[in-house]
Amino acid sequence: MPADKIASLRILGVYAHPDDETFCAGGTLAKYASAGAEIMVYSATRGEAGQIRDAHAATRRTLGQARAEEIHRACQQLGVQHVICEDYGDGKLKDVPHCILVEQVVRLMRTFRP
Repeated sequence: MPADKIASLRILGVYAHPDDETFCAGGTLAKYASAGAEIMVYSATRGEAGQIRDAHAATRRTLGQARAEEIHRACQQLGVQHVICEDYGDGKLKDVPHCILVEQVVRLMRTFRP
């Protein structure tokens, strides 16, 4: 794709947890961001139910906040300009009515216009 076309791209990544953006599409996001695309990453949860591998990094009580900060730092490194980290409850998305999640993503699409 020509550089002028990439620079006009708007990419929206929608994920369940912080770090999904890095593991699932980090290289692609970084590639397009470095070429000038405008990118938004949306995480539906703060990842508070995840594993704590380093007791110095977070406690069970602080893990959601630590992971929300982590997604912002990771996206900054990837060149992602916009980050939204919701708090629907890690491990509880299945309990959120489908229409609410769809409505949230549709609202993002209509606003950001990827």
